[in-house]
Amino acid sequence: MKLNPAILAALLLVPSSVLPEHISAATIEVRNSGPYGPWPQVKTWMALEVRCIALLPGFVAASAPALDGFGGRTDIKLAATGFFRVERSGHRWWLITPEGHPCLSPGVNNVGQNALGSAKEEADTAARFGSIAAWAEASLTQLRDFGVMSLSSDGKSLDEMKVHAALLQAKQRLPWTMTWQLLPAFGQKCGLRDAAFKGIGKDDPKARIPACLPVFHPGFAAFCDEYARAQVATVKDDPFLIGYFTDNELPNSPDTLDRVLRAGPRDKLLGSAYQPAVDWLGARRGAAFDPQQPNLTDLERAEFIGFVFERYYAMTSAAIRRHDPHHLRMGSRLHKDAVHSAAILAAAGRHLDAISVNFYGAPAPSPELLAQWREASGDRPFIVTEFYAMGDDLAFDNTNGDGWIVHSQAERGLFYENFVLSLLENGNVVSWQWFKHRDVSKKGSNKGLLNSEHVPYAAFSEHYRRVNSQVYQLAAWFDKRARLADTTARAAAAGMHQSEPEDAVARWPQERIVQWGEGREVRGFNSNPRTAVKELK
Repeated sequence: MKLNPAILAALLLVPSSVLPEHISAATIEVRNSGPYGPWPQVKTWMALEVRCIALLPGFVAASAPALDGFGGRTDIKLAATGFFRVERSGHRWWLITPEGHPCLSPGVNNVGQNALGSAKEEADTAARFGSIAAWAEASLTQLRDFGVMSLSSDGKSLDEMKVHAALLQAKQRLPWTMTWQLLPAFGQKCGLRDAAFKGIGKDDPKARIPACLPVFHPGFAAFCDEYARAQVATVKDDPFLIGYFTDNELPNSPDTLDRVLRAGPRDKLLGSAYQPAVDWLGARRGAAFDPQQPNLTDLERAEFIGFVFERYYAMTSAAIRRHDPHHLRMGSRLHKDAVHSAAILAAAGRHLDAISVNFYGAPAPSPELLAQWREASGDRPFIVTEFYAMGDDLAFDNTNGDGWIVHSQAERGLFYENFVLSLLENGNVVSWQWFKHRDVSKKGSNKGLLNSEHVPYAAFSEHYRRVNSQVYQLAAWFDKRARLADTTARAAAAGMHQSEPEDAVARWPQERIVQWGEGREVRGFNSNPRTAVKELK
């Protein structure tokens, strides 16, 4: 059955579909190049209302507060530890800079890779700027002008950190995060390779990761310790380092438990998980069962994945803390089904300082989904580590990648504004990192802030700079409305009347009514599209 636009918008969790009447919105059109995890593909252009700063009622842009060298606002002083940490204050979580100032950190991915990732790129960059050091200083100056406060290394391991050396040695540095490839490294050491994996070429490191994370392998704990010690050795005293992502986009297929039980104990990829899975399921059920005919429920499948990730986060986080007592442990950049998994989010919340998410399935995370992240994780801070939109107005084919496609560079900018406003309103997101810094060619996909000539896309960067320059003012605007909502709710509970100004708190409906087929109505809406489709059917 072909979905009408209203149903499709509901399945995509478009925040604008529940915009309060008193908040105006601009309209853009979006589509994507394929399904993403539980989210459907949008093949044809779909109208999307987006919020932007210019239309926020009562918001007045103002000069940013004075900032310390790490991006924190100096008008507020909290405990300083000499390293980044996280702290909740009222409605909002904050990064706290080494000097003790609260910080919300717009960031960008792949600054080093897209300029120095190959010999050809490195030679071109040096020729264009005079030297790699000059490129680094010019890039950091430009990024500060864009309001960027942090860099995501995506260096994967110290083996590739050479592409970031110039950025880390610059006179005016920016804070940064470090991404590891712990599980691919473990898979390589153990000779693991999933022949069925379809990734970016036969040498994609993710092919080294089995469908069930190899956390039950007898050598995994020792490897975590060895790997963490090596990775942190040269950076553990760097105050500009925010923290570590131990991996990127780990497997989390809903049928993981099925695969493990089918594989049996002798399978090279999944065998180490077989007996733990049998023991876990037996203890859960309190009775014996046939592993070849387990009659699994969806809840058992979901909670087994949480059990696996619990072990992964416990072991990797403990290994980091043994060798680096200071920097943040930020997890594995969850994606696809994992962003809807209460079990995975709960496991992450118990072991991580901040939870990282790559977000592509919808044009922006909905208020309902963000609220579920908060509840499932036990109210932990989040970092959105990848998102982007591609413009259809240039020569790019835009077929590579999971991001959204819009008509123009200006609409890319509106997409960014809408996305960031959703994060700022929530109060649990402390940083977000656009993917990526620069497009390395004039073909492929349009993801960068800069084109292949190192020149910013003017219409996009105008919106990008506008939001980033107002981060603290926008956070205060949303926090004021959150306080008003709390006051109003308490007054209503006490039977008191509470008057509100015209631009009072945005009221997001707790229920949706969506049309399906011939006028059938479904009340309520689960923000997991897989579940929503089942409900609607």
